[in-house]
This record gives sequence, structure tokens and C-alpha cells, in this order.
Amino acid sequence: MSKTYEIEKKFLINTLPDNLENYPHHEIEQGYLCTNPVVRVRKYDDSYILTYKSPGMFIREEYEHPLTKESYL
Repeated sequence: MSKTYEIEKKFLINTLPDNLENYPHHEIEQGYLCTNPVVRVRKYDDSYILTYKSPGMFIREEYEHPLTKESYL
């Protein structure tokens, strides 16, 4: 299990760039099991991760644990 810190940021854009599919990208799918505390499961390309987030609005501790594809599904 790894411990990281995350700074929450959000950005608004006016328009998407042309040829968006030609830019480097990752496929991300995620869902939340709980929101208090925050517990998330995420598929990041071919990786699967369970994340527990500490309370907070701007900077939060995150604990990540790898999952198998079967446990993610």
C-alpha cells in the first residue's frame, strides 16, 4: 500500500482541441464505494487500484492498494 498526497484542482475549458484522439491519453474508469470516508476503485489502462482518501478539501492523504482485474470487477 502506498501513501501519497493529492492537491485537488479543477480546470474549465472553452473548447476541445481538434483531433483530440491523436493526443497521448489514458483510459480511466472509476467508481466510489463510499464518500465519507472517500473510498474509490479505479481502472487506469490495465491497472486496478483501491484508494482511501483522508478528509479535506484542498490537500488530502491518499492510500492506494493494487487490485486484480477480478477484484475490481
